[in-house]
Amino acid sequence: MTLINTATPGPLSLLVVDASKNRDGWEHAMTRDLCATLKAVGISLVGESPYLPMNVGTFDDVFRGHATDGWNGLLLVSHGAPPRKPGDAAVLRIGDLRTNWFLANAVPMNLNDKAVFLAICSGACEDAIWVLLREQLALTITGSNTSLSGREVREFFPAFLIDVDQASKAHGQITPEALRVAAERHAGRANNKIKVLSAVGFAKE
Repeated sequence: MTLINTATPGPLSLLVVDASKNRDGWEHAMTRDLCATLKAVGISLVGESPYLPMNVGTFDDVFRGHATDGWNGLLLVSHGAPPRKPGDAAVLRIGDLRTNWFLANAVPMNLNDKAVFLAICSGACEDAIWVLLREQLALTITGSNTSLSGREVREFFPAFLIDVDQASKAHGQITPEALRVAAERHAGRANNKIKVLSAVGFAKE
């Protein structure tokens, strides 16, 4: 048994994917604005704008197309919800499907030792933890395990990611502790809903 890495290597380089299919009419504009803000402060982004997959196939295409682009952080924007009843899976929208995290797990997202940021209601749920940390081998998840409004996303994530970017440039890596410090600093912007979950200590065969 060997332990996984304890930090995500390198300064922050972010892949931004909005899988909401613009369900309510404001999501794509919000994500484009987020990208513009992040680029303006010097955060490295993959591509000139967010990727907007409209179905599971194009969601898969985004990750296959950028498998070797050197990004180490994923900002995933979409809609989610807790299970409707015990035994159900937590909801995740992927393009035109209101589906669940286990369908997302069928997509090789290339998350090994990377940092994942979830602008998704109930994004930090048990199903996401299982899929992203244990199956896809991401190092950290930053997200909410309850509802998350568009306003909270706009308020929290740019400020939080600016701090993460600065820390990663200073230290050459993204640590769970740096994420927690940044999340705590800006917690009020998302009404104290954001938590940081780490795979440090999980074992790999």
